[in-house]
Amino acid sequence: MSTFYQIPIRCRLSIVSNPPAYPIDDNTGQAPKFWRGQDVSIQVGVFDADNNAVDLSNVASLQITFRRTPTSVAYAATDVVDSRDIIPTISYAGWSAGTTQQATFNLPAALTDLSLDGGDSLPYWMDIRGYTSTGSVLVYGAGYVTVYNPGNAVEPISSLQVVSQGTTNNSTGDSTILPLKQIHTQKIVITGAARTSRFIISDGSSYRGARVTLSFTLPSMAGIVLEVYSEILSGSPLTSFTTDGEVRTMTQDFEFNGLDWTALTATIPAF
Repeated sequence: MSTFYQIPIRCRLSIVSNPPAYPIDDNTGQAPKFWRGQDVSIQVGVFDADNNAVDLSNVASLQITFRRTPTSVAYAATDVVDSRDIIPTISYAGWSAGTTQQATFNLPAALTDLSLDGGDSLPYWMDIRGYTSTGSVLVYGAGYVTVYNPGNAVEPISSLQVVSQGTTNNSTGDSTILPLKQIHTQKIVITGAARTSRFIISDGSSYRGARVTLSFTLPSMAGIVLEVYSEILSGSPLTSFTTDGEVRTMTQDFEFNGLDWTALTATIPAF
């Protein structure tokens, strides 16, 4: 487990931009960035101008490399995903929902332990390329990413920043989530018939940067609508999910921005 929590980088690549085809993290709309010396997961999707996934069925492997500059000969770090772990085509809807990707580079902390030359951060040139069974090389994206020192830009740990957790059993109606500390996990077991159940996260004494994770255990019953709201049950929900009887677990993270809770990436395992 990493010391600092990093959500997966959703690296969207485009084959239609002018070279270099800069990779974008769909979580932020910006170039990818991550903490050095920490586990990093980079999920990749390659799309054309009409948001159709590029067919990777002819790709024998995908390689990601990090170099100090585009012309550096030596790699600072590299990793490979072979065809067994590549999904040739995916839907753009699945990609946008954060549930599918064509490949995932799971980079261990030892691999991301890149030199920052003693500074707070340093840019590295990242490229992602495919190798076909006939020996062709296809560059899907290349551009600078920023690697940060986890000892910088992180507020000191206070006595409030300890992990707490609770359990909610919901078979009908609404439930209120009361974070006990600034990093809180609520395990929620869903049972019962088709309905709408709403979950309200209380801000209480939370301060900017507080995290709440809702970890749902879902039934085989389809048609249960799960809505999450911030503090007051009004306006649009932060997130909404409807059970389909197939997905049995789902995890959703939320962060407090000082005024309200905002939804982060949801994790829905493939089945």
